[in-house]
Order: sequence, then structure tokens, then C-alpha cells
Amino acid sequence: MSSLPPSPARTALAVALLAVLSGGAHAAQINYDVGVSVLHSDNIALTDINKLDETVVSPQLRFDIVQTGSTLNLNAHGELQYLDYRDNSFDDGFRGAFSGQGLWTMIPERLDWTFDDYLSRQPIDTLTSFSPGNEQQTNLFVTGPTLYVRMGQATRSQFDLRYSNSYAEDNDAFNSDRYNFAARVLRDLSTTQTIGVNVEATQIEYDIDALGADYKRYDGYLSYTSKFRSLDLSVDLGYSRLDFNDRPNSDDWLPLARANLSWNVSPRSTLDAAMSYEITDAAENLAFIDAGDPTLDDLGNPTVPVTPEVFKQRRLELGYQFTGERLGFEVRPFYQRINYLSSLAQDEESHGGFAQLSYQVRPRMTLSLVAAQEDRKFSDPGRRDRDLTVNVALENRFTRNWSARFELQRRQRNSSETGQDYDENAAIVSFSYRR
Repeated sequence: MSSLPPSPARTALAVALLAVLSGGAHAAQINYDVGVSVLHSDNIALTDINKLDETVVSPQLRFDIVQTGSTLNLNAHGELQYLDYRDNSFDDGFRGAFSGQGLWTMIPERLDWTFDDYLSRQPIDTLTSFSPGNEQQTNLFVTGPTLYVRMGQATRSQFDLRYSNSYAEDNDAFNSDRYNFAARVLRDLSTTQTIGVNVEATQIEYDIDALGADYKRYDGYLSYTSKFRSLDLSVDLGYSRLDFNDRPNSDDWLPLARANLSWNVSPRSTLDAAMSYEITDAAENLAFIDAGDPTLDDLGNPTVPVTPEVFKQRRLELGYQFTGERLGFEVRPFYQRINYLSSLAQDEESHGGFAQLSYQVRPRMTLSLVAAQEDRKFSDPGRRDRDLTVNVALENRFTRNWSARFELQRRQRNSSETGQDYDENAAIVSFSYRR
């Protein structure tokens, strides 16, 4: 089966297409940050023995693109770095992260076309340290039309057709093509509340199907959404059925439950919560973890092995954010449990989260502290890991555009598996120009 170009090419293709579509619309708001950083680490490979000192010089570009209009709506964030390892511990090269969601309104209130892309770095092996030698580029590209049909003043139907492609640089078994069709009937209970009946059918075809990973999935669920002035709530309840092509008697009905809550407690503080109990896989997880503002060193997100394995996921995440005139902080704990339907993969239970504190020392100077921890427990052979990262940074903005940043970072892992412990101390100095 033919596949799309490698992930960076697909991302560039999506961005270029969206730029063409926006030609007749209002100009997009583009912000970017160009700079260079120098990192020195006392254990760049994150190993327990034979630790390597390394200095890394890294030119980098960060950007945000926001387009709002009657024809095109676009929200994209990206980051690109070139890593130059001065002591040659690893090969020099580029790495990037990107999250983009685009909506092209072809016929107002009747036909839309969606373009989404999620580019990130993920570990090749989640059981070893996430070092430069254990990274791979991954990508999920999603596109397709949505048709809207009005059935009455308060009732409407919606039909979604989606094509998705997942790609991993090293784990070829992850590469797949996905075809999804969804039909929905939605009814407005009021101007702020909507209920719906939803049915979906998805076919997943992997480029390499040596283990019989291809399958069909069917979902049926009821949905409820409400949007008030300070509170947003969405709930999905139903069932999913899986049908593996090459596994006899593989049909199975499993519960589906999802809920998301966002509450503006005050003008300066927000509380949110997300819960899920569903069948999913690593490709769908990429969209979940990268849908926000991606970074190359994301903290506080549990990792899922980039494999074709399907798993039952239980997840709970809470978040609280406060933004004051000088003081801001955010806390985000989580709990996650993964049970694979295949006995070939290890079940995993994890909990942890991150906390972030920032304080404006002077009008142009900000001190920040970030701490993230994740505890993981594996079913076989009963392994336990505890990962901890602490980062302290001081940033000074000399002018509206020019700034400098100094960071100290500590990373460590305590593992019950022999040889998997590590600790690293790093210092980072960076200069940047922001538009």
C-alpha cells in the first residue's frame, strides 16, 4: 500500500495548502521567535554509567499562526531546532514539533473541510530513558469533509468523512492509513445545551500487518454539550466494538465514556477536568497530547509506546491555572491506566503531573519554576519507574523584541530495573528575537 511522504513533508504540505486557501481571506496573525541556545549537560545520554558531558548549540524557530475568517479558520503552533553536538556524542540534525488545526468553509453552514496535523518527537522504547539516541519523529495527519443538513429549527444532522495517516520514523509497524465515517443527529435543547446521537465506523490498515493488527471499529454513543458564560461541559456515553481482520472470534463490545469540563472560576483563574474510559491506540493518543501548544521537551504528559497495539485506557486529568498581575501558577495532576488487548504488550499504570510557577520580578524580568513527576508501574516483570524533572529559569526582555534566558534543569529516574537509573544536570543559555 502506498503511503504519504515522510512526516515533515506532510506537515509542510498541509501548511502550504492552508496558506493558499487563505489567500482571499483576511491576513493571518503570525508571531515567531528566532534564536539560539547553548546547552551543557553532564549526562546527555541519560545513562547510569559512562556518563557523557556534552555541549549542544541549537538555532531554533518557534511560530504561531492564527487565522479567523468566514472562509478559513487556522490555529497552528510549531517549533524547529537544529542540534549541533559539539563533542559528537550524537549525530547533528533537525527536530521539530507542530500542531495545526485548519477549517475551510467551502459552503457556509453546509460543507466544511478539515486539515489537522500533529508532528512530535516520541521515544522509540518507552522502557529506556528519553535521550537523543531514543527519539523518533512521529506524525498524524487528518483531513476530510463535513456535511451539515438542517432537519428543523432545533434539529440538524452532520456527516463526517476522515482520512488519517500515522507515521513513525523508526517503528514502521506504527505506519497506517485510517478511514472514518461518522453520522450524527444533534438537537438543541436551548441556546446553550445540545444532545446528540452518534455512530462511527473506522477501518485501520497498517503498512506492515505481520501480527494481524488491521481492524475495524464501530462506535455508538450519546453526547451532551453545554456552553454557559463561565462553564463548558461535554459528555459522551456509549459502546465500541472491535473486529480484527485476522483474529477469529475477536469481536468485543466495550464501554465508551468521555467527559470534559472547563470552569472560569474567576476572571484570573480556570479549573478544568478530563476523564476517559475507552478503547484507543497510540495514533489517537498523538492527537490528544499534541493538540495544544507543542514543545520539544514537553513535561507532565504520560507517554504511550508508538506501536499498533490497541488498548483500553482509563484516564483522569485535573488542572487549575491562575494568572495574576505578577504571579501566575498552574498545577495539572493525572492518572492513567492502560490495558492492552494483546498479551504481547505490557500493561501500564501511571500517575503524576506538573506544577508551574512564574513571578514577574521586574516589568521585563520573569522568574519561573517548573516541576514534573511521573510514576509508572508495569505488569511484567513488575517494574516501577519514577521520573522527576525540575527546571528554574530567569528571562529578561531587553526590548519589546529581544530577550535572553538562563535555565538550570535537573532530571532523574529511579527504577526497580537494574541499569535504568539516571540523573542529569544541565544549564541552558538562550537569546531570541520575537515578533
